[in-house]
Amino acid sequence: MLSDDILLGVETAIELNPSSHIGYRSKHAVLNDAHRYDGAIKAFKIMHRKLENAPDTQTQSCANNTSIETERAIQL
Repeated sequence: MLSDDILLGVETAIELNPSSHIGYRSKHAVLNDAHRYDGAIKAFKIMHRKLENAPDTQTQSCANNTSIETERAIQL
């Protein structure tokens, strides 16, 4: 069961730093664990966009790795 406190904490982290992918990664994990897949997918897509648009190439490469992992998971 999803704890409202956990989700509130994640939402607060996103509000404090909306340009960071980390809050969205946490939101994806929380919603996915709660079987709220529509919200989890939305959070994942936002996280992925944040990674792709990151100012440094190391963080951008995480977006490529995430895409590969996602494709593998979908194939399973």
